[in-house]
Amino acid sequence: MRANKILIVDDHKEFRKTLRSFIERQFKGIEIAEAATAEQGVVAARKNKPEIALVDIHLPRMGGMEALRQIKQYAPSCHILTMSLFKENRCREFLSEEVEAFIWKDEIADELIPLFHRLLI
Repeated sequence: MRANKILIVDDHKEFRKTLRSFIERQFKGIEIAEAATAEQGVVAARKNKPEIALVDIHLPRMGGMEALRQIKQYAPSCHILTMSLFKENRCREFLSEEVEAFIWKDEIADELIPLFHRLLI
């Protein structure tokens, strides 16, 4: 896998921890940055220039959609993947020219690894 920098932006600490652990078990030698808020995610993107950013669309204050737009400004080649736990949301609302894919959080185990391979290999 070519990517060596991944950014996880989610306001739930346990989810970030679980997702990080899942990714680290699948891929060795990658650097994973975490952010609990959209604002922290933008700062981390500016600093780390990730190849992939996993961004929760429901973040307090700034919100995930604004965060991903700003992340793309600082890391233009970054692949943006949006996530949500709330099934009532229509995923098309969260797809834009900046977003590569939308993933339901309860389907990450099945969806994420093939998506990483499709985007990066």
